Amino acid sequence: ASGSQFPLGTTTVIYTAKDASGNTVTGSFTVTVRDNENPVVKCPANVTTSATTVVSGQSGAYVTFGTATATDNCGTPTITYSPASGSFFPTGTTVVTVTATDAAGNKSTCQFNVIVTCDGPFITKPSNINTTTDRGNCTAVVNYDVTSSGTGTVGITYSLSGATPGSGVGTGTGTAFNKGVTTVTLTATSLCGTKTCSFTVTVADKENPVIVGLPANISVPNNLGACGAKVSWNTVTVSDNCPGATLSSTYASGSQFPLGTTTVVYTATDASGNSSTGSFTVTVTDNENPVVKCPADITVVANTTFGGKSGANVTLTGATATDNCGTPTITYSPASGSFFPTGTTVVTVTATDAAGNKSTCQFNVIVTCDGPFITKPSDINTTTDAGGCTAVVKYTATATGTGLVGLTYSLSGATTGSGDGTGTGTAFNKGVTTVTLTATSLCGTKTCSFTVTVADKENPVIVGLPANISVPNDPGACGAKVSWNTVSVTDNCPGATLTSTFASGSQFPLGTTTVIYTAKDASGNTVTGSFTVTV
Repeated sequence: ASGSQFPLGTTTVIYTAKDASGNTVTGSFTVTVRDNENPVVKCPANVTTSATTVVSGQSGAYVTFGTATATDNCGTPTITYSPASGSFFPTGTTVVTVTATDAAGNKSTCQFNVIVTCDGPFITKPSNINTTTDRGNCTAVVNYDVTSSGTGTVGITYSLSGATPGSGVGTGTGTAFNKGVTTVTLTATSLCGTKTCSFTVTVADKENPVIVGLPANISVPNNLGACGAKVSWNTVTVSDNCPGATLSSTYASGSQFPLGTTTVVYTATDASGNSSTGSFTVTVTDNENPVVKCPADITVVANTTFGGKSGANVTLTGATATDNCGTPTITYSPASGSFFPTGTTVVTVTATDAAGNKSTCQFNVIVTCDGPFITKPSDINTTTDAGGCTAVVKYTATATGTGLVGLTYSLSGATTGSGDGTGTGTAFNKGVTTVTLTATSLCGTKTCSFTVTVADKENPVIVGLPANISVPNDPGACGAKVSWNTVSVTDNCPGATLTSTFASGSQFPLGTTTVIYTAKDASGNTVTGSFTVTV
């Protein structure tokens, strides 16, 4: 009937008409129901696993994954996977597509990931190794550790290049590495690929070579008539832990050696630059004394002083010396250029050859010294210069002698102060001055003296003496008091005095009175002056 539920697909609906007479007729049409609804699909979770094999050169794993689910409006959909479960999945992430298809061919898809991991390979290696050769060998046994890790089984191979003597990895009991630099290359292989790394083993030779057969010190006399000797010794050799050591020496056996001690040095050097030295001495002695000849005696004049003594610094020359071997060294005692005091000094000349053999001779150094001598004036007597209490006195004093140092003067007595009376002269005070002369030379000191006597013969001067005075008597008196200006005295020397018969302001009688002033100096020189007073 119309409104009926029709299934998917095509259904024929048949109508049948029948009349009362039994006549029948049919008619039909089809009802087709199409399924247009997609199923609903749900993927399993992502799958992560580790690589387990290699296919066509790729690492990966055969992976079986969980089942997807799907529902539909009509029946159960068919589920397919791409790639299929159990397929080989390479290392990395592979997208798996799940398709759900219903009976009507409607489809739905979802996706999830299959992740195949692969780690490594990883290598743990030592740092570069630096070591030295084993004692007595040109190699070094070296131990080290190498480890590897990563997904699956990892294998390590080793290759050596450089100074290594051959195969060997250096682990365990070790490998003997040659002197030099060996590169150890490590290769690790796993499902995930290959990795290489390297380190170096450097073996240095620090062992010094050894000198064999070095003789003890040798002592011989010089060859007759020669200034030295030929000396021989047994063969000296070198040994070393590595080949290539060489040996050199400063002198070969059988060489000519000079007088004295000579050090013979052997040097052993190996190919690595390590070296060692050994030495011994060859001593050639000389017992023959040199011949020395002294110069004639030397006479000089003193020209300096030292330590309070007069003398001279004398240069000594002229000594000669010969020897069987070279030219001897000549020394003087006292040495040339030394200070020699006045008098005679014996000089010893020593000739010394290179071997220390000595001969001596002697000569004299004579140093002369004269003086000092002083030429002085006789005692001097003079008078004061006009208007002064001193007298300028000149005189001459001289000194002579070897290496004269100087002439000094000292004054005592009436002198005014410093001054020696020479040149322009010195003003000497009235009285007696003793002049002491001291002459100093290299040969010593000498003193002498003389006197300078200055006498005052100059009279004092009366100053301000008034003219004659005439005055009347004082009222009611038989005389008068008379005054006048001050009268004074001057002199070339201090100490003059002034006296008078009447003082100013005295009472004078009637008539004429003479007033007398008398001036007298310290030397007794006297002068008078007068005037009259008439009342």
